Amino acid sequence: MTTGIVIGTGGFPHFNPQAGGGKLIAFKNYRVIAKTYTEYNGSWFQPVDSVFYKYSPGRGGLISADQPNYDESLLFDNAVTYYYNPGVSGYDNKLFRKQAFNDSNKVSSLTYATWRTLSGAWKDSARYQYTYITGTTKIKESMFQLWVGGTWSHDVPSILTYNGNNVVDVSSNSYKASYVYDSKNNIISVIDKVAAHGTGTLNYNEKKTYTYDSNNEVESYVLERWNNISNIWEYTERYEYLYTAGNVTQSTKYIWNNGKWETFSKQLFTYNSNDDKTTEINQVWDALSSSFVNNNKIICSYNTIGLLESITTQKWDAAGYWKYVNGNTQTRYYYEYYYTTSVGNIAAAEPLNIYPVPANDQLTISLGTKGTEPVTLSVINMNGAVIKQWNTDKNTSTTDVSNLPNGTYAVYACNQHGETRTSKFTIAH
Repeated sequence: MTTGIVIGTGGFPHFNPQAGGGKLIAFKNYRVIAKTYTEYNGSWFQPVDSVFYKYSPGRGGLISADQPNYDESLLFDNAVTYYYNPGVSGYDNKLFRKQAFNDSNKVSSLTYATWRTLSGAWKDSARYQYTYITGTTKIKESMFQLWVGGTWSHDVPSILTYNGNNVVDVSSNSYKASYVYDSKNNIISVIDKVAAHGTGTLNYNEKKTYTYDSNNEVESYVLERWNNISNIWEYTERYEYLYTAGNVTQSTKYIWNNGKWETFSKQLFTYNSNDDKTTEINQVWDALSSSFVNNNKIICSYNTIGLLESITTQKWDAAGYWKYVNGNTQTRYYYEYYYTTSVGNIAAAEPLNIYPVPANDQLTISLGTKGTEPVTLSVINMNGAVIKQWNTDKNTSTTDVSNLPNGTYAVYACNQHGETRTSKFTIAH
């Protein structure tokens, strides 16, 4: 599903430290406002669920192409997940998420609520609360709680320990993970423990080991699981990676079977000129032919400014081509342009020339001598929402504001270099 959320199943911190680095490109002034998830039913992609995000002025966030289902790095205030109800050809409320922020604009809490049809209201279900090391962005403690009997209870605190900027230990009463790094700050091993049912004793669970090439790219990853009977680590899976110009182009998976590694599957990746992943082909090993056979394909598309627009899956047909089959999926992402600081705090060091003020039907924006290069003009309300947006390379631009309610707005001009100019104006009909 689009949310990528698991609630109340272990109480671990909801973030997921990764080896290496995700490729998240910062597009200034754009934020994701919605995503929709559909499944192919034999004829068309039928809606399954959708998520809509609401932000305070100045906040935003983008989806990582490496982790498209993980959206809790977004600085949303509210996120609502709707599930499609084919019986009424509409969407029903499903999940509500709310984030609160401290004075340093860091997330202080993340609360989940589920929809209760009988009462017609959201009911809290779980939450995380965060405290930070003073003067830093480092999380000191993540407290997981469940809403039970009208109160927050079943506290599961996770304490983070650092060596410099590296997390070396995450500990709670149900989970513990220890991280080891090399001299270049690459994670080389993660060992975790989970609480045994009944006793609560922390026992070894999984061990992950990473190696790197000369460019600090992950070269191999080995997963081991603890055998509680023989009290030893046992190999489970191994991945090996190949790169071209910094992009992973091949990932091969092996499984441990009868004391040896056996080939299991392969992933092949392609990229566009912006180093954005465009396809991911998953192949499985066929022992009879001793070769890899196509299985499924993931296709990523991007909009005109390079933001992830859709992720679509296809299945390989024995006839030798890719096609849509029941269960194939498509996720689409939607964005808006926004002002990166609160509209109430717009600097007037170099304001735009706007007239008339107050405006009624037409608003004219003069860029003066700076109007000789392309700019994006945006009209923004006091909640930070983009009301109108257009591109121009003229010194003067006029727009119709007759349908805007009375109130205060801002015009925001941004050129291709990211330089901005702003001014406020009012509407009075």
